Amino acid sequence: MKKQYICILFGCILLLSGCDNDRQLNELKCKIDAWEKNRGADINRKITADAAAQVEFEGELVELSTSIIKAVSDNNVPMALDIIEKYSPLPEEEFKLVRQLTIEQLNMIKPRFGEYVGYEFINSKKIGTAIVRHDCIVKCQNHILRWEFFYYKPKDKWFLNTFKWDDQIRAIQTD
Repeated sequence: MKKQYICILFGCILLLSGCDNDRQLNELKCKIDAWEKNRGADINRKITADAAAQVEFEGELVELSTSIIKAVSDNNVPMALDIIEKYSPLPEEEFKLVRQLTIEQLNMIKPRFGEYVGYEFINSKKIGTAIVRHDCIVKCQNHILRWEFFYYKPKDKWFLNTFKWDDQIRAIQTD
């Protein structure tokens, strides 16, 4: 099996550029830099879908994405990340940092965006025969958080290949 290289995009870094707390922002940037540096050293670690929980039927993917954004909307980000980790092929050590950075970043933007007030599943798009993309939003008092999930089916089962969240309303796919 070919090695898979997965890049978790922290699009939300752009959100933090307006953060009033420079110390927190600098700490976060240092953690991301360290993570990027260590990824190169650990590139030979096997990243495999075999380690991730998989979904047999494509129709179940909507339920999976919805359960993640519902947990975020319910202010239970750790539970959302537990679900993501279960279906992700990322090694445990790498996901641990993804978890930490995601929680820190969401906590940093919460004063600007406000409390979570709901969620919506916006769109599901099949790309070829092996990829499904879901666009969802978590509604906040002052803005939205867009969540994007990409599922991949190499053979006969689906797993969560990558996810991303940010505040880019214009990037929401509605077709």
